[in-house]
Amino acid sequence: MRSSKLPVASIFLVLVFGVKYAVTYFSPERSAQLDPVFTGILEIAIVAFIIYYLRMFVKWAYNYRKAA
Repeated sequence: MRSSKLPVASIFLVLVFGVKYAVTYFSPERSAQLDPVFTGILEIAIVAFIIYYLRMFVKWAYNYRKAA
């Protein structure tokens, strides 16, 4: 059950934080710096997203090679 909800949650997190980051970064009145806590959470979410899907791809490649 947990494994099926994790990709959906990670995609949602990356989309929400990515859109917020893009809107904040490209807004014309960007006088203040970005919130360091927000950018830290965004970086952690993106890294977790990449690691999860990289691990899933490695498992798939291993099983594909084992079956062949």
